Order: sequence, then structure tokens, then C-alpha cells
Amino acid sequence: MATVGPRSGPGVGAEALALAAELQGEATCSICLELFREPVSVECGHSFCRSCIARCWERPGAGTAAPAAPRASSAPLPCPQCREPARPNQLRPNRQLASVAALLRRFSFPAAAPGGREPSEAAGVCCALHGEPLKLYCQDDGRPICVVCDRAREHRAHAVLPLDEAVQEAKELLEAKLRVSKKDLEDYEVFRSTEEKESKELLKQMAAEREKVGAEFQALRAFLVEQEGRLLGRLEEVSREVTQKQNENLAQLGSEIAQLSKLSSQIQETTRKPDLDCLQEFKNTLNRCSNVPGPKPTTVSSEMKSKVWNVSLKTFVLKGLLKKFKEDLRGELEKEEKVELTLDPDTANPRLILSLDLKSVRLGQRAQDLPIHPRRFDTNTRVLASCGFSSGRHHWEVEVGSKDGWAFGVARESVRRKGLTPFTPEEGVWALQLNNGQYWAVTSPERTPLSCGHLSRVRVALDLEVGAVSFYATEDMRHLYTFRVNFHERVFPLFSVCSTGTYLRIWP
Repeated sequence: MATVGPRSGPGVGAEALALAAELQGEATCSICLELFREPVSVECGHSFCRSCIARCWERPGAGTAAPAAPRASSAPLPCPQCREPARPNQLRPNRQLASVAALLRRFSFPAAAPGGREPSEAAGVCCALHGEPLKLYCQDDGRPICVVCDRAREHRAHAVLPLDEAVQEAKELLEAKLRVSKKDLEDYEVFRSTEEKESKELLKQMAAEREKVGAEFQALRAFLVEQEGRLLGRLEEVSREVTQKQNENLAQLGSEIAQLSKLSSQIQETTRKPDLDCLQEFKNTLNRCSNVPGPKPTTVSSEMKSKVWNVSLKTFVLKGLLKKFKEDLRGELEKEEKVELTLDPDTANPRLILSLDLKSVRLGQRAQDLPIHPRRFDTNTRVLASCGFSSGRHHWEVEVGSKDGWAFGVARESVRRKGLTPFTPEEGVWALQLNNGQYWAVTSPERTPLSCGHLSRVRVALDLEVGAVSFYATEDMRHLYTFRVNFHERVFPLFSVCSTGTYLRIWP
């Protein structure tokens, strides 16, 4: 482990030496065993020199070349200390540790000897130039000096303290930095625990949803099988009736055909007899002809036709219902995905104040000194989201202030950023607005008032396939208004706040 500077004078006590050793351990990188240089923290809370963690996370076989910055990939890599997964693109500079390491380099403390024994020879350290004990500390040069050095021209204009006071001041500063560092560590540990808990809850919720989906589709399959059985059963029943009627008719027709064949034979036999015999049989034969054939059977009755027609109608209706069901189900399951938005600070009007997470915006009392940017609104108090859309279906939710002075919706990418421009569809803006206690759809030439009651959160649904921007009250998904638009270019979510008493926030 690195030691910190030359040893100081006899005013350093055991307590100071112990604290110095403890602070030295806290400010030492566990990879190179030296005081931190450019310390960075990984997601699990451990800290390392930036160059050390870069070398640890280099690709195998990278050799011993000069260390590069850690890879920007989001794929997790193991923490060198606890082996917890950490993402290289989530390294955070640890300025408190950097300050502690810098102070330890600046002040001279005796290093703890192996086994925890304090170096008693520290009290005998003398000035290399004058041979006098090092009892003073030069704050300008950051090193201990003797009383002769203090009177020399080199240190005459410098700030010099007794060594004991310098040590005490250093201890106080280091203790303060240590408290801040420990507090940050505790905060990160709590944050990590919260993240893990929320992730577990989400995974638990997803497992429950998976079971619900499986159960719903299983019930749907059972229902369809049941209805299929009922319809096929009805078809089978009608088929049996038709077959039975057909068999009856065929049997009756067979009987009539047999009688007609017999009658034909008798007529022919009668005509071949002698004349007197033929005349005697003539009347009897005619009588038999009057009874044959009987009435023809009805092949398909109107009742039977009605039954077949009803079954055909049910099949037709079933086809239409299943088609609509499949379209509706596919539409619901393929509905737009919710997008994660942040505000683009390069587009924000100088009077707008954005939150650190770039999720909310409010109006400040005066304009901020911001760099000139071609995408910035210089007059209208507006700001765009950081991502735009040119295809697909998307939605996001906006938490709105209860007081006047806000509007939000979408704007085309080419919307004018410089000068005062109207808030209209002709200018490429389609939005909802709260003004004078009234909610409005910003239509043209006149705004459209909305009767929707109090709003606290609104969903914006953007469908670039059909050309629509719709607004819904999130609490009960009441439809508020829909703009029909032929989009010809990319559009961006837009937010505008023109009153200091209100705000807009991308939710959550």
C-alpha cells in the first residue's frame, strides 16, 4: 500500500497516526494499492482508479498497453472487488474520494508500520537543510519546515502554521470528507437495495401476468372447443335427418317402381291375349292402372331446408365473428409501446428550468445564460423531447400542473425555433392547453374547448400509420381529443410552460 509523503514532526500523536492510517486505507485503490487517482464508483458502490478499472475490464490478450477508458458497452462486467455485475457505461466519478486522496498527498503524515506499531522515530525527523526539528507547516508549499526555514526569504510571505494545528486542521477536513463519503456509500447501498427490491417485484408481477395470460388463453381454447362441438353436433343432427328422409324416400320410390314394372307386365300380357279374353281383362287392368303410381315423396321439405339454412347462417356469422375477434385481439396486443422520454436541453428556451433527470420543466423568473444553439427556442417558452418519431405507434404520459400556463403535444421537426411563432397546426404544432381555467385543443382558426373536468395526468397517443394524435385522461382513459394529421416528416413531443406557477412532467 502506498505511504503518504515524508514523516511529520513530534507533534503528531497516536490518534492522528491511527486516523491517518485509516484514511489512507479508505483512499487506497484495491487494485493498484496506491492512493486513488481519478477514482470512479461502479454500480455496487466500490471505487477504483479509472485507469485500474479500465485495465481490469480490457479484453483478454490486450497486453500491457497504456490503459484505455472502460468500454462504453452496457453489457455488465464483474466488479473486481465483489464480483457483482456492473455496467462499464455507468461509472460515476467519486469526487469525495478524489479530494481525500489529494489531501493525503498534500499533508505529511507518518505511515503505520507493519503490525500496527507506530514509528517512534518520527519525533526525531529534522530539517535536511538546517538540522532543526520540523515543527511548522507551510501551507503554500504543502510541506513541514523548521523555524529557520520560516525566517528564510523563501517562506517569508507564505502562510505557516504550527505542525500540530496543521495536523488538526487536516484531520477535521479529512473527517468531514470521510463522513460525506460514508454517507454517499450508505445512500448507494440503500439505492441498490431499492433497485433490487423493485426488480424482484417487477419480475414477480411478470410471472403473475404470464400465468394470467396462460389461463385466459386456456379458457379461450376450451370455449372454442365447446362451441365447435356444439356447431358440429348440430351439423351432424341435420345430416342424420337428411339421410333418414332420403332413405325413406328411396324405399317408397323403390316400391312404386316395382308396382309400375308389375303393372306394365300385366298390361302387355293382357294385350297379347285373344280378343275375347282381352276384352274381359280390359276393365280389370284399367282399374289397377288407376291406383298406380301413388304420390311422389317430397325429397327435401321446406322445414329441412330451413334447418340447413340456419346452420349455414351460423357458419357465416361464425366466420365474421372470428375474423373480427382476430383483428381486435391482434390490434390490442400490437398496440403502441410506451416510450421513455427525456427533455432535450439544447432546444429549451433560456427561461425554462429543466430538472436534473430531464423529466420536468417549469418557468424561471429570468433567462439563463445558455449557449446559442440552432435547435433552441429563443422566444417561445418551449422545449422538445430528445427523441422523435417517423413511423409506428407510440404513447407517453404527462403529469400537468393545476394552474394556467401549460401546453403539450407534438411538433414537426422543422417547427420554427427563432422568433415569436403562433401555437397552431399550421405552424406544425398539435397540442392540448390549459388557459384561463379552461382546457383547450389548439385547433385552427379557433381553439376547441374541452369539457373534461380536472386533469392531473394525460396520455398522448401518436399513431403515424393512420396519422393521428390523441389525448386521453389517464385516470379513466376518457378520450379528450384527436388531431388527424398527414405527417410528412419526423415529429417530436413538445412541452410549453408560460407561467411560473405551474409545471409539466413526463410521467413517471
